[in-house]
Amino acid sequence: MKILYALTISLIFMMCSIQSLYAQDHHQVADKHVTVTISSFVTGNRYLDMDQSSRIIYVIGVIDGIKLTPSFGISKGVEKTIKSLDNCFNVMSTGQLEAIVWKYLQDNPSKWHEPMNMLIFKAFIDLPCYKEP
Repeated sequence: MKILYALTISLIFMMCSIQSLYAQDHHQVADKHVTVTISSFVTGNRYLDMDQSSRIIYVIGVIDGIKLTPSFGISKGVEKTIKSLDNCFNVMSTGQLEAIVWKYLQDNPSKWHEPMNMLIFKAFIDLPCYKEP
């Protein structure tokens, strides 16, 4: 039952990412070309309330969503970022990936109210295996 629950959460995340659905948290991310609203059904606070199995499945769902992003015809810069992140994802276990996210949250309690999908992304771009494109 817990696995079904966590898979449902992961599926909801992917739908949210794909369709840019509005949820309870919205954050503006701006660069010199575009401003994007980041939303998520799950915040850091909600994630911290999950059991470890649910957290692992949630992280896997976010990673699957990240890996799916190139199929939407995104820019080459974003595609390079995803490929660079993939270097990290491919050498780590799912438990290790979740532990990295957990540690990031423990080290950054001031961010717990932020969208979890963005917190996961921030945790991974801080890794030594990630090489900025």
